Amino acid sequence: MENGLKLWKVREWLEPLEAVCLILGIDANVMRVDVEEAPVGFGAVLVELQLSLLRYQDIKLENERGNIEPYEEIFTPYNISGFFDEKSLDPYNFVIRQSAIKAWVYAKGIESEYFSSLDNHVKTDVIARPEYQTKLMAIMYATIERYYGENYDPNDSDTAPKQTDVIGWIRKKYSLSEAKAKAVEKMTRPD
Repeated sequence: MENGLKLWKVREWLEPLEAVCLILGIDANVMRVDVEEAPVGFGAVLVELQLSLLRYQDIKLENERGNIEPYEEIFTPYNISGFFDEKSLDPYNFVIRQSAIKAWVYAKGIESEYFSSLDNHVKTDVIARPEYQTKLMAIMYATIERYYGENYDPNDSDTAPKQTDVIGWIRKKYSLSEAKAKAVEKMTRPD
């Protein structure tokens, strides 16, 4: 692997075009200049990544409307950061955790020297989601994403949500009974 690619390991988040470049072993800084000279396979990998991200976006919009749908594949609000709305389906207006891209590359069976070489240089704390999810499991993941995302610091008790707030939100948003809301809240609470 080129020395220039090793420097990308210090970044936790990547833009989609940067990810495709690194999947194919290209320094993304160089590729920004010579997009016309993209190697064979560049377009195919980019389109497949865009389709996966658009599937994620569709599910996120449905969940925001109150329809509970479990996230497919690897991409979840935990490992994608960016703005989406129904009018602007721009698949470039966000960033993705490198650990999620590595998992996506592996799941798609794509050979990538760069992502195969990632080890402890990149955070790998992606929340694992099973293929099968119940409605309560999907609500649990939505609760984790809402209350224990970027603004939560396990070392700062002031960032932890109040139990009553979490239970109240679950009951209001998903029309659950008190007992089910408490069960979901208990599963989301940090150890």
